[in-house]
Amino acid sequence: MKRNKTLIPLSHDHHHGLLLAQMLRKNALEYRTLPNLPDQKAKYAIDFFYSDLIKHFRLEEDILYPFVKGLDRSLDEMFIEIISEHKKIEEYINKLKNNIEIIDIMDTLGKLLESHIRKEEKIVFPKIELVLGEEKLRQLDVEILRKSNH
Repeated sequence: MKRNKTLIPLSHDHHHGLLLAQMLRKNALEYRTLPNLPDQKAKYAIDFFYSDLIKHFRLEEDILYPFVKGLDRSLDEMFIEIISEHKKIEEYINKLKNNIEIIDIMDTLGKLLESHIRKEEKIVFPKIELVLGEEKLRQLDVEILRKSNH
């Protein structure tokens, strides 16, 4: 299914998040452009969280969710779950910052991040596109541009 242009930037973010998720997993394949040693992976994950993921989470929580809230009960329930997962991801990042069992934490974080992204891509975003329709998606696009370009 082709993604609506309004949600494409979020899907691009998800692609980068999936690369991070794969890198964090135990026995991960080595990626040429990504770190391979545990301490370097942890630092990369922390930096990525603060430079990219947190902005992505805020866009979903502060713009996307309020825009669709109340339009569909199942979507509201999904967003409660999504926001809860955002908090869990941040908790794991904080554990990495404290250098506590980083290999196990990275593996758990990688699994959580991957399942979180796949849920958004395969369930949440298609549902948003269905519930909003073309006109509301155009309004959402304007809202995202307005609020994210302060």
